Amino acid sequence: DTTVEALAAVLADNPRGLLLERDELSGWLGGFDRYSGGKGGGDAAHWLAVHHGGALHVDRKTGATRTIHVPRAAVSVCGGIQPGILHRALGAEHRESGLAARFLLTYPPRVAKRWTESGVDPLAETKVASLFAKLAELEPVEDDDGRPMPLSLPLTDSAKRLWVSYFDEHAAEQVELVGDESAAWSKLEEYPARLALVIQLVRWAAGDADGGAVDAESMASGITLATWHKGETRRVYGLLGEGDDERELRRLMEWLTKHG
Repeated sequence: DTTVEALAAVLADNPRGLLLERDELSGWLGGFDRYSGGKGGGDAAHWLAVHHGGALHVDRKTGATRTIHVPRAAVSVCGGIQPGILHRALGAEHRESGLAARFLLTYPPRVAKRWTESGVDPLAETKVASLFAKLAELEPVEDDDGRPMPLSLPLTDSAKRLWVSYFDEHAAEQVELVGDESAAWSKLEEYPARLALVIQLVRWAAGDADGGAVDAESMASGITLATWHKGETRRVYGLLGEGDDERELRRLMEWLTKHG
């Protein structure tokens, strides 16, 4: 449950970035209101910047260091939230500011749990631990003043062809959209490249790919994931816009579909 002041202090010591994991994201969203008269404007603006690794500048009222400047503040946010709570917590101001559009939303269908005696394969655990250890070896490059800088990975020619094709198709979709969906599509434009970068480096760490460029296989996987998230985004935004009558009608249709 971090304030932006505390976040800036930790980021200053971690130029590679941070992961914020919350079981319940409602507490994180609600924390925006704590010091801003219920509007959440100040903290939300800072979180918008860390989505793309932008600069974070915080002036503190107390502490030995009154001003903290992080030139590249990168934070990934991961967590869960109930649909009804999301409807209340992700207010109009969060949608208008673009905060909502920055999330990759997923709402998997409910399935019945089944007991299993199966555990995680020890060999799989060993492989995953090795993969993360390899990823942790990645180091930033340095600028002329010796400060850490991100390393840019180019696209191979075949990966770029896939990217350009997705970009044009996505732009044709977005021009037809308005409101919240249009805002979400503006961020989904870049997600295939973000996901392809992660996939490429995981494949490199597993010894299955080169680490010097993003290839077509990783880009194709990134596009597949981003395309799936488009459907999830539409579904979740549809839920957020429902009235009571529409919600009951949807539940009836889901029940009928489930029972044939």
